[in-house]
Amino acid sequence: MKEQKNLADNAASPFRLQFRLSTVLLLIAAVTIWFSYWNAKTASSKLESALPQLFQLLQTETLQVDDPNLYAAVMVPKQFLLDVGDEIWEVYLPPRTADGTPVTYELLLSTRLVSLQPPKTSAQTVPEFAVDIEAGLHHIQLVEEKQASGEMKIEILLDGLSAISVVKPDGWRKFKSVSQKIKQRKQLSIDQALEITTRQFMVRKTTAPRSWSPSKIPSAGIKVSIRQKGSYGKIE
Repeated sequence: MKEQKNLADNAASPFRLQFRLSTVLLLIAAVTIWFSYWNAKTASSKLESALPQLFQLLQTETLQVDDPNLYAAVMVPKQFLLDVGDEIWEVYLPPRTADGTPVTYELLLSTRLVSLQPPKTSAQTVPEFAVDIEAGLHHIQLVEEKQASGEMKIEILLDGLSAISVVKPDGWRKFKSVSQKIKQRKQLSIDQALEITTRQFMVRKTTAPRSWSPSKIPSAGIKVSIRQKGSYGKIE
């Protein structure tokens, strides 16, 4: 009888093990569903609380052309970008002046003689790189990418396509800089350059090598702008 009882216990054991495993699986499924619901509810609450801010951004930081005879530009908010390191602008270029004269433009990049102050010599108005850009609406993106060799690649994308690309030697880019850029939307006269972004690298102080200060003269940096074609040499 004792042997028969052991055989019965052995036969029942797999069933008891299977029952316990099923219970554990059901418990895991229940916990997973609860966490999914909780995460979805939390995300929904965060989105709901962020909606007023997003609407405010749409009202103040989206391109709006009130006067078709003026430049219009705005920086795309970081909240709408996949990579927060990106810098993208929406710009509008009028097809003609107020008196109806057709206008052509150039997209410009300078990496030397860069200054946050208005140019004092005609040499400062001559860019290193220039490409034609048509009137109308455009997206302009500035990309900086450090190469494995240590060199720095600077690229401007026009409507998603590479328009200007230059590689600078290792050590060219400084970690300290001062800059000005278009952020909130604005409209400007096409008689002047549309300064999209200007970054001037700072220099080490001779009296305190560990300290940096803005350069008092045009120096290395990054300047992206648009102006009427052939208007170099003008001091505004």
